[in-house]
Amino acid sequence: MINIYTVDEVKGDVTFLKNKKKELYQRIGDNSKPFKVKDGVIENVLINAKSGYDLKYNLNGRHGFSVWKMNKCIVNNIWEQKNAEENRESILKCL
Repeated sequence: MINIYTVDEVKGDVTFLKNKKKELYQRIGDNSKPFKVKDGVIENVLINAKSGYDLKYNLNGRHGFSVWKMNKCIVNNIWEQKNAEENRESILKCL
């Protein structure tokens, strides 16, 4: 069965989609496969790591990208991956 999605909302690099059952999905950028929004659940996926600072994306669809140092979130609510990477670079320059 092929899922047909319609665009519900776009926040920066993240496109929120709905299927025929009105279930909410999200896609980062243009090329990623849509994955289900885990509403009410905080679950971060690692996008990339650099010099001990991780760039993550929260699957709940509410916090976007974030920069982490180990288990501590330094900054979040960033909706463009480039901006999140720039935030991380700014932090690294201060070290």
